[in-house]
Amino acid sequence: MTQLIELMKPIRIGSMEIGNRIVMPAMGTRLGSDTGSVTERLLNYYSERAKGGVGLMIVEATCIESQLGRHAPTVLCIDNDRQIPGLNE
Repeated sequence: MTQLIELMKPIRIGSMEIGNRIVMPAMGTRLGSDTGSVTERLLNYYSERAKGGVGLMIVEATCIESQLGRHAPTVLCIDNDRQIPGLNE
């Protein structure tokens, strides 16, 4: 039981405080757009996990060079400034 109590305690990492110690690792959802941008569906995916109690989410694999490194059509990319607003969300 003590372990569960510790799991739900807030923790500080540098200047950031996380509400609990539950971490969601990076996963490839393939919910990006065909241009590699964030979609409403992807935002909803992360929002639902946050509502479920995840303290820290590591965002999925994101391609830094879409012409060479994209392994699927709907993988997120960060090789163009037009993708920044969605990633900011």
